Amino acid sequence: MMRLQQQRDTGTPRWMLDSGASNHYTANRNSFATFNKMKPVPIETASKIIYGEAIGDVILELTCGTIRISEVIYALQMVKHTNLISVGQCHGPNPAGRMQRH
Repeated sequence: MMRLQQQRDTGTPRWMLDSGASNHYTANRNSFATFNKMKPVPIETASKIIYGEAIGDVILELTCGTIRISEVIYALQMVKHTNLISVGQCHGPNPAGRMQRH
């Protein structure tokens, strides 16, 4: 897992690249540029099952530029400061889940 800091020293959420995550996830509602409620979907974590409640796009301001991450699942039950970028989803067959320069 690799840590990716959204903005340095501003208190904004940090994101981690996770090769084991099946999707992009966050529990931070304020991170979303677009937000669409959906029927709850189960998410299996190492210790329990939680539920994704919405999906949308997140825009990250990085020192190297701005990127948009699509198909991020909102899971309120996740640990509050856990924001995961799925390496597999970025490189998978579905281009909607990839990161793009914004």
